[in-house]
Amino acid sequence: MSFSRLGSLGAGFSRLGARKTAAGGASFSAEATALFAAMTGQPDATRKTAIDTLIVALKTAGVWTLLDVLYVFAAHDAQASLLNWKNPGTFTATLTSTPTFTVDRGYTGNGTSTGVNSNYNPATQAIGYALDSACVFLWNVTADPGGNIAAGQVGSFNIQVSPDAGNANLRYVINDGTANDIANGGKTGLFAASRASSTTKRGYRNGVQLATAAVTSTSVASSNISFCRGSSSWFDGQVACGGAGADLPTTEQLALYNAMLTYMQAVGAA
Repeated sequence: MSFSRLGSLGAGFSRLGARKTAAGGASFSAEATALFAAMTGQPDATRKTAIDTLIVALKTAGVWTLLDVLYVFAAHDAQASLLNWKNPGTFTATLTSTPTFTVDRGYTGNGTSTGVNSNYNPATQAIGYALDSACVFLWNVTADPGGNIAAGQVGSFNIQVSPDAGNANLRYVINDGTANDIANGGKTGLFAASRASSTTKRGYRNGVQLATAAVTSTSVASSNISFCRGSSSWFDGQVACGGAGADLPTTEQLALYNAMLTYMQAVGAA
């Protein structure tokens, strides 16, 4: 999708929520304006429209309020890539060793020692994330990544999102430590593990529910959520976004995917 198309989409959202007028007359949501203020290097006008369109789409669909943290690593520079869109200035991500940053694509792990630490611990810093209502997601760009964990926790297997856990399977674990695998339908795109209740968790790809498992929740492990890393496992793929929060049911999963897809297409990551 072209940036010119994004411009028209952004205008269509102008009636939704508080908006602020920037220099040059462009109108952006208060959330996007706060995000821009946290960026050391300012994105150009077309990218600002793409960012605002994504945020407003998530707000309109009811996804935004369910998120605790949201990182869009496919950014215009490295500083912006580590900001928490949901609340800039909180849970700013940091790097573990030196994953490779690529403009408009995100971070690539080396499969042995590099990752992105969200600095968000769902056991002690949760807002919506809970034992029996939780979601962790990421966008994988790599067509054929290794089978390691792309989103997880250091020192714990209680969260695992692996786009390709072997034999073309998505592995999804959330607040239970039990690995469940399902045919992934492809290795790129948006992958999520979401817990709907104390006995139900679901695996998603691109907004489509691939599987549900009757697995009882056990605990919210006290460890930061990381990307390109989970426990002692290191991912060698490229991650363009990641986030966590309360359970995202199927309707909200699809809305998240559609909003992210529009952005990723605009910057060339999809």
